[in-house]
Amino acid sequence: MILAMNFGADDYITKPFNIDLLIVKINALLRREYSFSVEKKHSQFQGYTLNIIDNQLIYDSREVVLSKNETKLLYLLFTHPNQLVTREDIMATLWDNEMFVDKNTLAVTLTRLRNKVTEIGFSKYLQTVKGKGIKLSD
Repeated sequence: MILAMNFGADDYITKPFNIDLLIVKINALLRREYSFSVEKKHSQFQGYTLNIIDNQLIYDSREVVLSKNETKLLYLLFTHPNQLVTREDIMATLWDNEMFVDKNTLAVTLTRLRNKVTEIGFSKYLQTVKGKGIKLSD
């Protein structure tokens, strides 16, 4: 197993294997590879610019450095303005497999994001719809 990983394997499954686990691992790999392919470098909302490559939210020459997951979350919201983005869609975008993510992980990620973007006045656009998801509203 170690030799295979050292030669560049992404994962390793031993026999006998569980078919459901195999499918989950394949889906996770496909999501990582294809779900966040960047068509463009920037996305805009209400004068704010999300720099997807450099993980930054920019407003009026002020920059906030974001984590990869914060950038993914904002990109999802920027591409669906004024629409409710469900918790399930967010979880699928940010993490490969919900089964291994604590229920509070999304709340912690959103709290950290809100704290970061407050300094440039962006947090007022992030609206949580309790029990359903998040909406980027005008």
